[in-house]
This record gives sequence, structure tokens and C-alpha cells, in this order.
Amino acid sequence: KSVHVSPDFTIFIPNSFTPNGDGMNETFRIHGRGIVQADLWVYNRWGDEIAHLKNLEPMMKGWDGTYNREKVQQDVYVYRAVVRDMFGEEHEFFGNISLVR
Repeated sequence: KSVHVSPDFTIFIPNSFTPNGDGMNETFRIHGRGIVQADLWVYNRWGDEIAHLKNLEPMMKGWDGTYNREKVQQDVYVYRAVVRDMFGEEHEFFGNISLVR
């Protein structure tokens, strides 16, 4: 018998990153399969938006731990991610990201 395997949608959003110049784990990026659109917002502890990545930037480029080209302090930040999968469904994720220098 034939077996039909449908494509799948998976997502991984890390909870920390280390933009310290050592070449490892330098950006906060979304990883996954079946993602066709991704938008990411990052907020400081006072709720100020300090980063907004559009389209597939959260997967390809990621947030580098800067605001207005200046390094932000080591802290815990809040993110909101809106991801559209290959089936056209939209998924919204919220969480904390620890920036460790």
C-alpha cells in the first residue's frame, strides 16, 4: 500500500542567546519547518518595542541584541512572534528571551 506523508510544521524559539562576539549563538532567531512568513517583535521590561523583524528576517537574520545600532544591556526581554505555516494558518507565540553577554 502507498503511504502518504504530509509536510509538517514545527517551530523552535530559543530562550537565550549570547551576542558576545565569539561567533556562536550571536542572534535570536526562530527555527522551524513549514514556515512561510514570520514576524518578530522584541520589547524591553517597560514594554518599549526595541526590535521588529518582518517577513522571514526572524529566521534568516535574527535579532542581534541592538537597539538603534547600540548594544542593549544584558537582561531578559519579551518577544512576540507571528508565524504563518505552509497551510496558511497563523500561529502567535509569546515568551522571554535572555540576552547574556
